[in-house]
Amino acid sequence: NDVKIHGIIEQGGLASNIVPDYAKAEFCTRATSRANLEDVTAWVEECAKGAAMATRTDVKVERLGMPFDDLITNQTGEDLLEKIYKKVWQR
Repeated sequence: NDVKIHGIIEQGGLASNIVPDYAKAEFCTRATSRANLEDVTAWVEECAKGAAMATRTDVKVERLGMPFDDLITNQTGEDLLEKIYKKVWQR
């Protein structure tokens, strides 16, 4: 699949089964195309807003970092780096 979503709950409250007064999470979305990245990022934001609506809380979404355009692989460069890494690790 060309989409990856990674996340961490930085602050999630003090007890289970209780909606905390404050929670903080960071999620990273990745995709091989810009169009797909925008789509999946919007979906993740909608999930956060839906959870806030369901718990009658507020959500603040802040985009961090710079998005990258479409992924273009360089097979020659990848092959060269693989050879270099193998030589380095054989020492």
